[in-house]
Amino acid sequence: MPGPEYYRRQADICLGLSLLGEDPFIAEALIAKATELLEKAKEAERRVEGPPPTSQLTGRDEIIGVDACRE
Repeated sequence: MPGPEYYRRQADICLGLSLLGEDPFIAEALIAKATELLEKAKEAERRVEGPPPTSQLTGRDEIIGVDACRE
């Protein structure tokens, strides 16, 4: 799967092409595609970074302790 930089380069190309043409409908489609590609870049970054840590307890478990809740 491509990385975030790939998607950013593709988005940059789409934006550049949208500025060159004279047809506003094509320009709009290219800008929409660039936006989609930037979202894919963000998703790729999240895949690289991984999920946030979940080691911290919250709520009642934090106050009482997990074992105390099970008794």
